[in-house]
Amino acid sequence: MTGFTESWGASWGDLNGDNWPDLFIQGHRDFPRFYRNTGDGSFEDVAYELDPGNWIAKPMDDKHGASWADFDNDGDEDLLIGVSATGPAQLLVNDDGTFTERAQDADISSDSTNRHSVWFDYNRDGFLDVAQLYLGGATLRRQDPSDGLDFDNYHTSARFSCPGRLDYGQMIDVNNDGVLEFICAETDTFPLRVFNIATFPFRDVTGSVPSATLVNDTAVADFNRDLRSDIVMTRGAVRPSGAKLVSDTHIEAWLRSSDSSSLIKGFSFVAPGQITVALDHSGMGVRENSRVFVLNTQGPTSVTDGPVTVRYNSGSGRWEASIGNSNSPQAYIVVDTVATVSDFIVTGLDNSESTVETLYLENSASGMSYDYGTGLFEPVSCVSAAAGDFDNDMDVDLYLVCRTGVENLANRLYENQGDGSFLLVSQSGAEGPVGVGEAFGVGDSVVVA
Repeated sequence: MTGFTESWGASWGDLNGDNWPDLFIQGHRDFPRFYRNTGDGSFEDVAYELDPGNWIAKPMDDKHGASWADFDNDGDEDLLIGVSATGPAQLLVNDDGTFTERAQDADISSDSTNRHSVWFDYNRDGFLDVAQLYLGGATLRRQDPSDGLDFDNYHTSARFSCPGRLDYGQMIDVNNDGVLEFICAETDTFPLRVFNIATFPFRDVTGSVPSATLVNDTAVADFNRDLRSDIVMTRGAVRPSGAKLVSDTHIEAWLRSSDSSSLIKGFSFVAPGQITVALDHSGMGVRENSRVFVLNTQGPTSVTDGPVTVRYNSGSGRWEASIGNSNSPQAYIVVDTVATVSDFIVTGLDNSESTVETLYLENSASGMSYDYGTGLFEPVSCVSAAAGDFDNDMDVDLYLVCRTGVENLANRLYENQGDGSFLLVSQSGAEGPVGVGEAFGVGDSVVVA
């Protein structure tokens, strides 16, 4: 697997029906990657070969979560790609390994600011329906096979309402009745909504799942082997602000403006003489080059560009860099100094941008409750989780992808001890690259096949 792209997720499916899982990476603001499994442990990128006419024509599409399913029951797995700000959605109908884009024909092209879609047969008629989740709510579309390729809106009649900035959806049997509940999830409060779909209209059972804050991802599995599905939650900002003194004369920072007008995020340091500042905030380096400014304690001593201000405070003898609230709410900042940097301080980070404890929600006969004694409850900065039996010992282990705003951290592999308690595996070989400014291999998400 060669090449790199900003992913915002990846998904496994069987492209050509050979029973080997293939990997699709949708390429947020970039051309996708489509890794076909050759069956011998290697993959080949066939994205250009499979392009349905959208990807080369519109490589900057705001593509997000992609979901595989054989929605038309023809034996081939099809692919639904959420396209957010640039829209519309892409429904790639698979015909023996060849894709045709049919979202508009199916009446599911309008997906608003989509983040993720979930296929499920809620009315148990043998045809998959789909929930499209976006930054503002969710749409439930029922497949109508009597009208050919057609999906009808049913979220109102189903009372399927998830008002929030949704990031993804999950299905889990909360009450162990053999019917999966539907969870609407956003970054922060989890769950946003839980629906029992055994009846129509759906029944809101959000209260059956104890809530948590600052949640950015969840992994569902039977971790303690009691035949009930538990939930592990990674927590913190998906893209936290942060700044790092990389060397004596080099600083890198990623800052996001705060919702609080009183909270000013930034960093300060001491370095007499000249500094060079490179800023990315409009297009984030994708559509334009960095903007570069040379400042000096003797003058010029300040610059404001978009949301970023860098200034020399002669009273304190410190350089100060900060981000304000504007139409460009985020920025990447690189500072190079001539003199050695001293007294480097990061300021204004909120709770979600600090290390936060991972949570374990156990599902038992008496309901769901938090267990803080599993070995997972420690403060970390991780953004994605996946569960799987990585050591083939018949229990489900856990893998976390970890990073800060500018620094890639070692990913964490936890070995299940067989009872839902975990030990962190040191030197597992799956830590990934570690360091600041790691352009290749910076943790984004993890998926298991």
